[in-house]
Amino acid sequence: MNNPMEEWPVERIENEKRRAAILRHLMNSTDNECGDQLLAHACRALGITSSPIQIRAAIAYLTEAGLVTRQDFDEIVVVKITKEGKAVARGHMSVPGIMTPTDFD
Repeated sequence: MNNPMEEWPVERIENEKRRAAILRHLMNSTDNECGDQLLAHACRALGITSSPIQIRAAIAYLTEAGLVTRQDFDEIVVVKITKEGKAVARGHMSVPGIMTPTDFD
């Protein structure tokens, strides 16, 4: 019997793409940081549907993996990419749950 909490394959792929898109956007942003609302817009511009909840979940995943740091300001979360996050965004390092740049393009 399947675990009802298990992600569907399409959902898993979208989550992996969203995490990779966030890292790539942060790497190319001024000061390598961005607010969560702008990250949602960046993902949507790439065709990755992204609700505020999905963006916050991706940020939590990336934070736990040590690929970004976050600061909470009332209703806005500002995220900054780490050295390790840049390595993943460039494809120099692989992390489970994040699509590699070669898979993304």
